Amino acid sequence: MFTGIVEILGKVTSIVPLDSSESGGQGFSITIGNAAEILGDCHLGDSIAVNGTCLTVTEFDESSFKVGVAPETLRKTNLGSLKEGDAVNLERAMNAHTRFGGHMVQGHVDTTVTILSRTDDGNAITFVFQVSEEYKDLMDYIVPKGFICLDALGDHVNIEVDMMGKYASKGVEAMIKRFLEGDDGEAMVAKALDRVLAKRAASN
Repeated sequence: MFTGIVEILGKVTSIVPLDSSESGGQGFSITIGNAAEILGDCHLGDSIAVNGTCLTVTEFDESSFKVGVAPETLRKTNLGSLKEGDAVNLERAMNAHTRFGGHMVQGHVDTTVTILSRTDDGNAITFVFQVSEEYKDLMDYIVPKGFICLDALGDHVNIEVDMMGKYASKGVEAMIKRFLEGDDGEAMVAKALDRVLAKRAASN
């Protein structure tokens, strides 16, 4: 789990294709440098969010670490467009002693969105993003004053919507489905229809 608050900027120092027999497809191994500030308590297998994407540390030294990026991750995120020398946002996974200053996010990027416009607004900046038609259902989880995790590098931005909204939606959907498929659900719907028809008949 992460807070969604970037700790430091790292730098991509190498990108190497992985053996397809190991990665299951055309994945990559990425080495990220300039990261000494977040590696003091690092262990193999730790999670570090790179541009908002949860990745697993496979090697590290005092100032750099290596992660593997699977084909599915490349399809869902903007990591496939990284080049050597690019800056990346970095955040360590939360621990039990972390002050919780952000929002609870998983680092499981849903897709990328496109920046349509950027407008200065005093000491703030207003961005307008475009969600692709393929992922328009994500708009169901985006609400006023709700939180959303965005990576602000480049024209294509990684996005992770509120996971609590996903869980709530899935739970309600399952409950309604069970309700409508059961005898009690049919009786309730029939009763509601009877009331509507009765009201219409009375008004006529």
